[in-house]
Amino acid sequence: MVDGGILLQNGANINTEIYNNIIINQHAWRGCIAINNTAMFTSDNNILNDKMSNKGDGSTISLAAWQALGLDTNSLLASSMNSIFADPTLKDFNLATDSQAIDTGTNLVSTIVTYDINENTRPKGINYDIGAYEFDSTLSTDNNSPIFQGIAYPNPTSGIINTKIKNLNNIILYDITGRFIKIIEPKSSIDLTELPNGIYLLKFISNEREFITRVIKE
Repeated sequence: MVDGGILLQNGANINTEIYNNIIINQHAWRGCIAINNTAMFTSDNNILNDKMSNKGDGSTISLAAWQALGLDTNSLLASSMNSIFADPTLKDFNLATDSQAIDTGTNLVSTIVTYDINENTRPKGINYDIGAYEFDSTLSTDNNSPIFQGIAYPNPTSGIINTKIKNLNNIILYDITGRFIKIIEPKSSIDLTELPNGIYLLKFISNEREFITRVIKE
């Protein structure tokens, strides 16, 4: 994901290709992609806000007008960040279950892009997913259990995390791909200090109920 846009200076358009990017532009006047000259430039299968620039930095046109120039014809207008990403408020930019980014990328990058940012093989579906993360159902659910936010705190954490869940029978730790790491002794405070920084899944089992939450260790 790019926040603020991509600015290409004079000459940077030549033989430049931009594919499979999520470009969320929160800048006041800059286009998601800003370029002085669109000749010899290719861009497609991206997720973009409705402001682009074909006359350099400082002026914008709509995505429809940009597509009329022959650019980003298969790109998508960005939905809300909460519908694209798993939990953007916690800086978890894995794809949400119904994200518009899933299977909407192009396979033109197949000779270059073979892994996502977590070193998971790409693609997993019929096409590449758009963005830095390839969607895997184990990131969102485990045994069809939903993700619950706010049941572990502080989150992000530097190591020690607490939970509001009572009568714990078991706590199971997974990495963000859903790979089992270990079983943790059930208690209200959980020590994650020995883990590398990253995003993890914690499954809390309490009185035959299961709660899964994402935890960011940083």
